[in-house]
Formats: sequence, C-alpha cells, structure tokens
Amino acid sequence: MTTPESFAHDAATPPVRVLLLGPVAIVRPDGVQQLGERQRAVLNVLATRLGEVVPTDHLIERAWGGNPPKSAGAALRVHVSKLRAALSVDAIALEHTGVGYCIDPALVTTDVIQLGELLDRIAASEPAEALPLIEEALALFRGDPMLELDDDESLAEAESLLAQREQLREDQVEAMIELGRDAAAAVTAAELVRADPLNERRTRQLMLALYRTGRQADALAAGGRLRDLLREDLGVDPDPETRRLEVRILRQDQSLLRPRSGTPGPDRSQEPARPRQTADRISVPVRMLVAERLVDVSPIAQDLAGLIAALDDLAYPEVLVSASGHPDTVVARALTELTTRHLIVAPGPDNPVTLQRPEFATALLEAVDDPSRAALHERAADALGEVLDPTPSVLTATAWHLLDAASCAAEPHSPDDCARAVGAVAQAAASCLEAGFPAAAQELCTATLALDLTPTARVDLTRLHIQSLISQGLVDRAEEEWTEAVEAARALGDSERFALTVLTRTWVTRSVMVQTNLPDVLAEADQQLGPGSSALRVRVQATIMLENTVPGRIPPSEEQLHQLREAAQKMGDPESLRFVLFAEHARLRGSPEAERREEVGRELLRLSENLPVWESRALAEQAHDFFVRGHFADVPALLERLNAAAIGPLQERARWLRQLIQTSLHRDLGRFDEADREAESALLRGAAAGVPDAMAAEATHHLVSMLLRDSTVPFLPALERFLAAAPHNPVTPVARGLALAQAGRPEDALASLHPVVPAVLATPTTEFTLYILALATEALWAGAPGPHELIEQLHARVRPHSGQWIAMGLVSSSLGPVDRILGQLSALAGRTEDARAEFIAAQQEAARAGSPVWQVRTAADRTRIEPLALAAELATEFEPLAEQLGMAPCVAAFQRVRPAIA
Repeated sequence: MTTPESFAHDAATPPVRVLLLGPVAIVRPDGVQQLGERQRAVLNVLATRLGEVVPTDHLIERAWGGNPPKSAGAALRVHVSKLRAALSVDAIALEHTGVGYCIDPALVTTDVIQLGELLDRIAASEPAEALPLIEEALALFRGDPMLELDDDESLAEAESLLAQREQLREDQVEAMIELGRDAAAAVTAAELVRADPLNERRTRQLMLALYRTGRQADALAAGGRLRDLLREDLGVDPDPETRRLEVRILRQDQSLLRPRSGTPGPDRSQEPARPRQTADRISVPVRMLVAERLVDVSPIAQDLAGLIAALDDLAYPEVLVSASGHPDTVVARALTELTTRHLIVAPGPDNPVTLQRPEFATALLEAVDDPSRAALHERAADALGEVLDPTPSVLTATAWHLLDAASCAAEPHSPDDCARAVGAVAQAAASCLEAGFPAAAQELCTATLALDLTPTARVDLTRLHIQSLISQGLVDRAEEEWTEAVEAARALGDSERFALTVLTRTWVTRSVMVQTNLPDVLAEADQQLGPGSSALRVRVQATIMLENTVPGRIPPSEEQLHQLREAAQKMGDPESLRFVLFAEHARLRGSPEAERREEVGRELLRLSENLPVWESRALAEQAHDFFVRGHFADVPALLERLNAAAIGPLQERARWLRQLIQTSLHRDLGRFDEADREAESALLRGAAAGVPDAMAAEATHHLVSMLLRDSTVPFLPALERFLAAAPHNPVTPVARGLALAQAGRPEDALASLHPVVPAVLATPTTEFTLYILALATEALWAGAPGPHELIEQLHARVRPHSGQWIAMGLVSSSLGPVDRILGQLSALAGRTEDARAEFIAAQQEAARAGSPVWQVRTAADRTRIEPLALAAELATEFEPLAEQLGMAPCVAAFQRVRPAIA
C-alpha cells in the first residue's frame, strides 16, 4: 500500500510527487513539505495541468476563488518562490515563462497520474491481478480531492475523481466475489449500500455475496429494501438485472455459488443482444490506424481479426479455433501477433478476445467485400453452434449472424437464402421468450419479417412476434397482428399452424370485460385438427375449456378434464399437461373441493418452475387458493415470488395481479390507506399494460372498501354508469341493489336484484357466481325484502363452501368468510341458532387468518341476533377496534346496542 511516507522513486520516476487526492501536499525523497493554505491552492491549479503553462491571470483567479485582492500578483510571486523551493530537488521544477507558470512533468508527478495508470492496468487485468491494484488505487485517496478550490472547474474535476473512487469500490467488491472472498465482499458491499441505498449494482453485489455465504433470507431482504426505496422515492421498480438475480436466489440457483469466471460462455441470465453493428460512418484516422497495424500481419491473424470483429463479445478462443479451422496452437500464435500489434487485448482464461477499441470492429468489417463478410458471419454462426451451450444469448447471436450473412447476399433475397436464418431466428426467439427476454425476441422477428419470406415462414415468425408483444404488455398491437395472422394461417390450409396461431392469444389477453371471437376460432382449430389425440389438440381443447370457465358459459365437466389430463400424461407432454391443469384449476375456482383445487394448483406450480410465463400463472392461482382458505400469512412470501417471477412473459400483467392481491390483503387486514394506494398504483400499471380489467378491478376495490368503511351509497352514480356501459356484467346490478338497500330504497333494491340473482342461481357454481350471491346477501341483510324461497335457495347454494372465504378474479377482491354469509341468510330465514353458530365459525376463521376487519364485521352482524347482554359484550370488545379501523357502519351497529340495553 502506498502512503506519502513510504514514497520512494527510481530512475524512471520523477523525484517529487504532488498529492491531490486529499489535502494537497508535496512529497520528496527527504520527506513531506509543509505548505500554507494559499500555496496549496496555487499548487492545486498548477499540478492538475502538469507540463502546461498556466497564465498568471488564470492562476490568480482560481487560487483566490474569483475574488483576488489588488496585491494578488505580488503575493503570487512569493507563493511561487516557496513552491519552487519545495518542488525542486536537483533541478528547477517550477518555471516562469513570461506568460505564466509551468511545472516540469519530467521532475514532478502526481497521485492523479498514478491513479490513471492503475486504472489502465486494472481494466486489462483478471480479478486475481486486479484486486491488489484496486486496493492500491483506493489507498491513493486520503480524503476528498480539490478541497483547496471551489470554482466550477475544480468542482467538476473533484466530482469526476470521486466517481472514479466509487467505481473502484464497486469493482473491489466485484473482484472479491469473483475470487470467492464472499464474506469480505458482503461486509464491504453492505457499507457501500448504506452510503447509496438506491444504487442497484451495489445491492446486487450485496445480495450475491450474502447468498454465497449461506444467508439467502438476508439476500432477499436486501432486494426487498431496494424495491421499497425505489418505489417510495422514485415510483419505479428495480431493473431487470436485479429482478433476475432475485429470481435465481429464490430458486436457489446453484450456479450462483460458483465463481462466475470459472465457466466459459455467457450466463443464461445474461440479456441477449445483437452483435455490434458497423457504424454508418467511421473516421479516416481509425481506418488508417487499423490498416497500419495489419501491415505484415500473417493471413491467419488477419482472418482472426475479422472473426473477432464479427463475433463481438462471443469471440472466445475455443470459438475462434472452430471458426478458423486452425489448431489451437496456431490460433494462439496469431492472437499473440494481434496483441503485439495492439489490435486486441490479451485474452484471459475463459474470457472472450476483445478488440482494443470498439470502432476497430467497424473498420475491420468494412475492409472486406460483401461475400467475404457474409462468409465471416456464416463461419461465426457455425462455430457458436458447435462450441457454446445454446443459451438465449448464443442462439440470438447465431441468428443475427445468419441474418447479417443473408443481408450481405445479392439482392433481392430469395426464400432459399433466408431459410437457414429463419430457422435460427425462430429457435432464438422461442428461447428468449421462454427465458424472459421478449424484447430480444421482438427485435429478431421484426428484422426477419422485413425479408422476402415464404408464407409459412411468415406465419411462424409472426406468431413469435405476437408472443413477444404480449409479453411486453403491447396487447393492442398483438391483437391487431393476431387477427391478420389467423387469416394468413387459415389461408395456408395447415391445421397445425392455424391452431398454433390461434393459441397465441393467451391468458394475458383474456378478460371478462371483453367479449371476443376466440371461442369460435378455437372451435374451428379443433375441428381442423380432426379426430384423434395430439399434444396440440390437447392444448386447443384445454384452452376451449378454460374459455368456458368465463361467466356466462357452460364450464367443463370433471370427466372432460379427466380425459384430457390422461391424454396429456399418456403423451408425456408437460406443456399440454400445464394447459390442462390451468383449465382444471379455473374450473375448481368456486368449487367446494378446496383441497382438490390446492392439489391441482401445487401440481401446476411444480411443473411451472423456471418457466416465467407459467410460473407467474401458477403463483397467481396459488394466491387465489390462499385467500379462499384464509391463509393470509402465506400471501406475502408468494407475492415476492410472483414479483420476482414476473421478469419475462406476463411482465406488467403479473405485476398488476401482484398489486391486486396486495390490495386485497391490505384491505382484509384493515390497512385501508395502503390498500387505496396499491389499488391506484395497480390501476395505472394495468392501464399502461393495456389490461382490459384494470378499471373494473379498481372499481371493485372501491365498492368493497365502501362496504367495509362506509355506506356504498356514494358509489351509486358510478354503478349506474357501469350498468349503462356493460349491461351484460351481472355484478353491477347486484352491487347497485346493495347500494339502493343501504340508501333506504328496499323495493328498488329488490328490483335491481330480481332479474339477476335467479338467473345466477340457475347456472353452475363458480367463483364469480359465489361473489354475486354474496353481494346479493349483503343487499338482503341491508334491508331489501327478500322472499323466503330466495333466501333458502341462496343458503343451499352457498352452504357447501362453509369454511372457505369468498374471492374472485384471481383475488382482485375478497368478501370474507363464507360462514358469515351463511349466518346472514340463516338469520333472515329466522334460524337464529344456526345463524349464531355460523357467525361464530366465521369469527374464528377471521381470527385464524389474522383479519380484524372480518372479525369486526361478523361481530356487528351478531349484535342483531344475540341477546342484549351478549350483544353489549360484543360491542364493548369490538367497538374500539372498529373505530381504529374507520369502519363506520360497524361502529354505528355497536352504538345501537347501548340504547337498547338502557
């Protein structure tokens, strides 16, 4: 470690050193020289411009902070005289030129110059060599630089130097992690995060170091703190790289436990990117510099230079051996030749070969004609496929090389010229979508669709392009392309391609608010596929059954789903089985078979691990199961998993769902302010993602919140508007009936319920119908004169779900324990003892779930049927909590008990 006291010089080092990275000082072989305040300021200006003449006026202006006295000129001469003596050892180091002053760089150096030299060495070093250099560079900083000056130029220089120090500290942690020094890395990273909590790179380093020392929970907690801070301070989520790391830690990815420099080739979590493109223009000096460095270079080395330019970040030595066709020893000699000519950076173990400057790639690729450039790209593609694992990054690079090779061919492009490129693009795009990189897939497909393709290839790539759009929340564009693609696929007369194209409209775009022609097109696809079983037909039929779980359609039977599951299992096709399980779970939502539903959900989640699109779906289904069983304590951990899994397909919709689930959890736990904020944020996110149900979900939140905290009467105008806009949605008239009943208009309330509730009772039970029946019961409980026959029908329909909770729409809202609804219906039917038992069961369920809201609601309901003494005990116990939660209707119910007792 270098310190001022340990400074020593040799023949190649100037004998005097000026320290600028902290308080300014002069270090000579005979010790540190003492300087006055103004001398330090003058020296600071001169030393930052070694070898340059600093005009006297400029020097005075900066050294005296822009406000020099009249005697500054004379004072400057005195200060310079003392500095000259301090700097000079064997020769005069500080000279006057007549215009100004200049320090001789042959006699004086600075710690800033040493820092620059160290930074260059660090950039060219492997972690084991770089770490001591980083530590040496950090030791140069003895405090904040430029303390003696406060002008704009000095502040800018100080800011740049401090930024270099912070970068070095982060690089120090990175090197320690690379070398397996995880415990030390965790300590340093934690210190850096405390200094800058919003710095995502530092938090990622801390998370990785903690995880590699066996502290998974602490690693995830660090990521959670960053997410909360970003949302609170900036209103944004962590970037994709941070979220990917969180996912890998959640999944206990074993590759995180190994030093990352130990495996050649890119990591699967690396964002796929297009290889570097040639610039439109490149300067003549750069072109001449590259040509000069290639003079007398062997033909093999020249060829390797072109391959390195084409391969970009994937120019690993093994790839170059394969692409060149030469033995590794020959390639090694050629790389040494290129290194000597300063065309490439000397390659380290398991690292790609890189050019000295990025613009060299453009110069090298422009130096060859189109056929030769096409051959370079084809050789690069062949070598990547032969040597490296087929990660999304490698597949993407391979596809781009083949596309670039096709673009170098003679115009116009024939379909045969593009055939291999199209196949590679399809494979790469599918891999990117599966791994959660839809933007990379979209870019590939967009570029390929601009070529002259066969109709079949165009349909295949359009399907992938649609999936990439959906995965990024660009639903409107996806819907438009889907309609055109279905027509194009129909014209091909290929039943399988038609079915695959139809299936690109996925769960992401399904909505109870939007009536589409998807069921008809699915039926057409099923008919075209013909009799017999195939994996594709299973998927189509499972999607048809899933569509039939939408309200207003006849849901599939257990027997139909059982047969479909057997077919998928017999084929051994996990994708088809996931389709079936998803449809089966959707059918079981609203079924009394809670255990069976959870079992199906767990199986779906097990088959969906490491598949972002399916894992997000399965986690959302599991959230529904948790709410239906009142397992609120399990929801937060699931929300974290859902948030982490939403890095790929489903992105914004999955995050929207997460916020809806969080909204309902806040509301059921009595955190109404947090619920309101989360609901508003979900509305904005859903609207930005083009989710059709976004406004309906937010409206449902407000309806339930008003039901709990206040009367729903103020919501009546909004319900009238909803009814006019969507008369087919049965929730709206029932909610309107509840608001009318609370407004004291029982006859109008019953009229609003009458055409809907009997129709719902005539349909199979689903989560949607249960929700409607619960709202209808609330309306009857609020004073609507429901007929005895209707009340008994409602009780009979809801009774099988005793012990569960009412939740709808993947938990966009919940309405509390089913037993509370049963208690209301029993009380309305005059069965007081049954009502009491059902209310008590509901309170116990709410207590187990940790929900004060539903305990209070049920206690308020009980005051209407219990003897006065017991009602008074309930009021005494729960009224303070109701007031604390702001549940005005319940407070009023408890207060009504006291006059009755008196």
